[in-house]
Parts: sequence; structure tokens; C-alpha cells
Amino acid sequence: MKPAFAITLIIIGAFLIALPPISDYFWRADTIRLFQQQPGVSNVHLEGQMGDEYRISCFVVGTIVIGIACFYSVRRPHA
Repeated sequence: MKPAFAITLIIIGAFLIALPPISDYFWRADTIRLFQQQPGVSNVHLEGQMGDEYRISCFVVGTIVIGIACFYSVRRPHA
């Protein structure tokens, strides 16, 4: 496997693994911003947080993509 392609796969896999925590960060930041802008609000229900199935699938697919990139980059090509 060409090094540029392996690096691309590793970056994509890392992005997939990091997607749920990044999404949580922005979701919490929006919630905090809502409470700061509306001082009288004591309870809020926001839809749109990632589901557990999506979180697990992002982690599994990202790990598989990184594993494939590592496996094929250390494998010797058959002549």
C-alpha cells in the first residue's frame, strides 16, 4: 500500500474515532451557552445527541480502517 493512502486511512479512522467526543463537546457547549443567554431557564430538553449505536459504530469502523491501513502497510507485497 502506498504511504500516502495509508496515512489517509489512518487520518480518516482517527476522525471517526474522535467524532463522538467532539460532538459531545459541541453539544455541551451549546447547552451551556443556552443557560448563559437565558438566565431564567432552569430546565432544557435538547434533541440531537448521538445515539449509542452510532457511537459504537464510529469507534468500530475507525478502528477497522486504522487496522487495515497498518496491516497492509507492513505486509510485504507478493512478487
